[in-house]
Amino acid sequence: MHKEGSALDFLENEKQKYPQFETPYTEFSGLYKRRLWHPLTESLLAFVFAQGSFITSSSNLIDLYFNFIQGIENELNPYSLARIVTRISKQFQDLLQGLSFMQDRVMTLLQISNEAGDNKSQAKIKAKTKDNANLITKIATKNQQETLQSHLSILKSNGRMDTNILSAYVLHQLEIAHIYLIGDLPQKCFEILEFLSSQILFKLENVSAVYSEYYKICVQYYKVMKKADEYLRHAMYFLQYTDWTVANTILSTEKLMLANDIALAALLSTKCYNFSAIVTHPLMRVLTHDTDNERQYGWLFHTLNCFHQGDLIE
Repeated sequence: MHKEGSALDFLENEKQKYPQFETPYTEFSGLYKRRLWHPLTESLLAFVFAQGSFITSSSNLIDLYFNFIQGIENELNPYSLARIVTRISKQFQDLLQGLSFMQDRVMTLLQISNEAGDNKSQAKIKAKTKDNANLITKIATKNQQETLQSHLSILKSNGRMDTNILSAYVLHQLEIAHIYLIGDLPQKCFEILEFLSSQILFKLENVSAVYSEYYKICVQYYKVMKKADEYLRHAMYFLQYTDWTVANTILSTEKLMLANDIALAALLSTKCYNFSAIVTHPLMRVLTHDTDNERQYGWLFHTLNCFHQGDLIE
């Protein structure tokens, strides 16, 4: 844990550097001093997901992690912490740095999950943690499936598989899969998705937010692979597990692109038998939300609606 003085000094310095963040940083300081970890976690979550807090040309969130959050991460809920760090990882401009950051976070999570394990297992984890600086080099040559299986063994090593820890682990790995995908390594992305689906996801119960994140990455993967049938199938699961009444972290431009892609996939797919579920979903309204969208995407929505109604003449 960071010394209290250094953590508080950091927040004070950041308030000078980013005056627009004075209110949340003052709140962080107050909650930190009183050791109110749950309210602090909620405050951090709200901050990192606020659009204004993500400065693309800056490292403000990265600095916040290394100078404040990292010192208290053992006090935070693992799943909430996973949401925080996966968001922060997106601020890395360099994909390798982002990948290294997430790999380090996986090792930290495995340490937390294995606190009830034996000393031998702990020693193995610590040895791996020391090698984190070389992880990127090792990834290129090491069998990823073996690495993932070793993670699973550690998660099982204390005789139980905590749902909270597993959910956090899934979020970590999904962000790594996403980095692989945008880094033009779709096979490594697919290996992670397949591993999570076969080994972990079925162990989670009523964690819709985790399923939503999983299917979101699946959708992105099948878009890259240009497989309309699989894209549409996974997109429908994504729509099902995402709470669109609170999906404020998805930008309006992202919603528009997603609706466009789903509509095109439905028209291109050889296995789309239910246009109603697509046309009536709230997301699809963005295609005709305003005049500009109607002009550019309206034809797509109306074509889908014709198939839905069986109106071939129209």
